[in-house]
Amino acid sequence: MDREMTLESGLDLLSGYARGRDEAAFGDLVSRYLNAVYSVVLRRLGGDTALAAEVAQSVFADLARKALENPMNLNRFHPLGGWLHRHACFLSAKAVRAEVRRKAREATAPPLGPIGSADVWTAMTPWVDEAVEKLPAGNREALILRFYEQLDFHSIGAELGITDDTAQKRVSRALEQLRGLLEARGVTSTASAIGTALGGHAVAVAPQGISALIASIGHTALITSVPAGPPAALLAASLKAQLAGVALLVAAGGAWIWHQGRELGRLRAELVRVAADRDQAMADSIGFSNAVTASKATQEADRAERLQLRGALAEMRRAATENHESTQSPSPTISAHSEPAPSDADAIVTRVYFDAKSQRQSDPIRVPAKRLDITKTPAELKDAGTQSPVAAAESILWATLHDAGAFSALVADQSSMLGPGDKFGETEKIRVSFLNNLTHCTEVRFVLRTQETEPIPGETISLALAQADRQEPVMLSLKFTPVEDRWMLEQSGAANGR
Repeated sequence: MDREMTLESGLDLLSGYARGRDEAAFGDLVSRYLNAVYSVVLRRLGGDTALAAEVAQSVFADLARKALENPMNLNRFHPLGGWLHRHACFLSAKAVRAEVRRKAREATAPPLGPIGSADVWTAMTPWVDEAVEKLPAGNREALILRFYEQLDFHSIGAELGITDDTAQKRVSRALEQLRGLLEARGVTSTASAIGTALGGHAVAVAPQGISALIASIGHTALITSVPAGPPAALLAASLKAQLAGVALLVAAGGAWIWHQGRELGRLRAELVRVAADRDQAMADSIGFSNAVTASKATQEADRAERLQLRGALAEMRRAATENHESTQSPSPTISAHSEPAPSDADAIVTRVYFDAKSQRQSDPIRVPAKRLDITKTPAELKDAGTQSPVAAAESILWATLHDAGAFSALVADQSSMLGPGDKFGETEKIRVSFLNNLTHCTEVRFVLRTQETEPIPGETISLALAQADRQEPVMLSLKFTPVEDRWMLEQSGAANGR
């Protein structure tokens, strides 16, 4: 019986392949997503069809390999269309860098003329996928499902677990944000025109024959994952025979690919140099704009300094409170800076909070808290998701070091840390501050987590960042608030920070 692809999600097909060794499921998955992946790669590579086919194969090869490595944790690929788009952009950028290093020449390309608005798609093609990756996670997922996987709003809602109206609103917000990002690149248009261009051109048809070749990757990955032994030897021999057939197929098309690739490679190098000139011109324009808004930057710097002084004042108040209590009582109280207790027992700690509405520090508050016993090095940090405040804390530290876009997506849209400017610029300032405190960090210790009975909304994670060049650790306090079904960063503060 033919497989009904419309009734199975991408993760269902991937699960059937990784857990049930169903090669047909991988073939269906490739058929569903190949055109979208190939289109992204083709745009990022400046229209080089030969290299785009190779990079598209690598995207699905990596998917098959990663799924077989850990078939019981496939949720990390959800939503699958978003993961494939992100990985396609990553491998495309890697291929472009390799090509630039190989074919860079001394000559400078002539400058581009101004980008016109008559052909919106032609103007936005070099930048659209880069801009999509900078969108907030929820809006990005909805836009990819709408224009790259070409689903209706009802299907998008079912995929993301939201209503049809919410799905439509997310797509509209994503188009408006995409318009702003493209405008920064010199592409001036409307959100409606951008949506029309995406609907008509976002997905191109991949070359004939590539689908079957990529689908064979799933079979190859399955065979190479079989344990060693006589059956494995027989399968390996079969694999060699199949690979020999693939090699013959590649050799047959090699002459055509060489002829086309030679000319396209030259044009691609020219395109890269032209794009570099355009980026430089855009940087000069941004520099002029920054000069015009210097007063705003000064205000933001003053605001950051005030927050730092408030944090220092809170630390002084905490120290004064502890010194006073130590002279009144023979039994010291456990604080956020105390040595770890031998058990996971409850403790009473002193906390000071910054009230965004009143713009002042609260008086010290004594609240119950539960001690954690988690210590990790910066290299051990990972993208742990946002299902709990502790996981969100680890994810935002990981994003600080590795992914600026993911960091922005973890900060609540209504966070009191954000100023009147755009969220991307504001969150980048916050990320740089976090990065300064993580630069010399040797290990991260999750010190305390407040209990559900805390009278302050949200949940606060206190982190001790051990420093290689200091005796005292940096104490970082992260307050998270629930947004829909995940935890987002609402406020932060640092003691002994840089």
